[in-house]
Amino acid sequence: MSCLSYINDYGSDSTNSDSETEQHLYKRVKLPVPDLSRVRIVLTEETHIDDHQKHKGRKRSFPHVRGNWATFVYVQYPNDDFVNKLSRKVLDALTESSHTWHKCENLHITLSKTVVLNYHWIAPFHNSLKKTLTNIKCFELEFDELQVLCNEDKSRTFVVLKTNRFSHKHFFAITKKVDEILSEFKLPKFYDVGTFFPHEHTLD
Repeated sequence: MSCLSYINDYGSDSTNSDSETEQHLYKRVKLPVPDLSRVRIVLTEETHIDDHQKHKGRKRSFPHVRGNWATFVYVQYPNDDFVNKLSRKVLDALTESSHTWHKCENLHITLSKTVVLNYHWIAPFHNSLKKTLTNIKCFELEFDELQVLCNEDKSRTFVVLKTNRFSHKHFFAITKKVDEILSEFKLPKFYDVGTFFPHEHTLD
C-alpha cells in the first residue's frame, strides 16, 4: 500500500471520530421537572405603614414609595445656650395650651422644601450642592424675632427664629443657588420671595 493510501485512511478515521464526538456532545440530558410545591412564596412589595407616634406626630406630605428618598437642604446650627434657654421659655409658655409641643433636637436653618429624590439622584444632587456652595464666604448669623409658621397642608405649626435683614441677604443668595440645582432635577423651589425668610426651627 502506498504512503498516500495510509494518509487517506488516517484522514477518514479522524473525520469519523470527530463526527462521533460532536454527536455525543450535542446529546442533551433531560432533567426531571423540580417539585416547587413546598417552595415558600415571598412577596417583594411590602406595605409601608407610618407610625406617627415614632415621629412626634409628624405626618407624611406624600406617600412612601420604594426607591424614593425624602430630603431637604439646611444649615446645621450649633446647640448653644441662648437658643436652648429661649426654647425652654417658649415651651413653658405654651404648656398651658391644649396642643402638644416638642423641642426641635437638631437645630437648623431651612433652605429648601422637603423634596423626593430617586436613589440614583442622591450622589449627583449632593455633588451639585457641594460644588455650588463650597466657595461661599463666611458671614455673621443673627436672629431678629420669633415667628409662628404652618406647613403647607396646615397639619403642623412651628415656632421659629427669623434671621435679621443682614443674615437674610446672605441666606437669600444661597437659597437662589439651591433653587437652581432643584430646577435641574425638576424639583420644587423654595417659597416665593414675599413669603420666604430663612429661619431656625426651635419648637414644633
